[in-house]
Amino acid sequence: MIDEAIKTVSQPSGVTAGAFLRSIAFLSEPENDDRVPVSLFLTALQCAAQFGDNITPMRELVALALYRRTGRPRKTGHEPYEDFITDSANWSQYLKENGDIQHHPGP
Repeated sequence: MIDEAIKTVSQPSGVTAGAFLRSIAFLSEPENDDRVPVSLFLTALQCAAQFGDNITPMRELVALALYRRTGRPRKTGHEPYEDFITDSANWSQYLKENGDIQHHPGP
């Protein structure tokens, strides 16, 4: 199942929004951390745009997984679900500046 989910996210041509979202949700689960590279989540953020700007749950799921995996602090002073970054270019820059983190050990 994980291989199918990785393929869906990395090669989303012809994939439905529902299948893409299910794959992201599955890959974002903590038990898959050792098998899913952070770079795949960057790909997911980039590809989510093909489903339209109004499909924010995709980008939100990916962002939450990236925050958990990298330990990046969330923005402060914002409403819930407005306090995290869903822009792939921003995440790419963050990872370059922080040594391309693959997994943060947690608190």
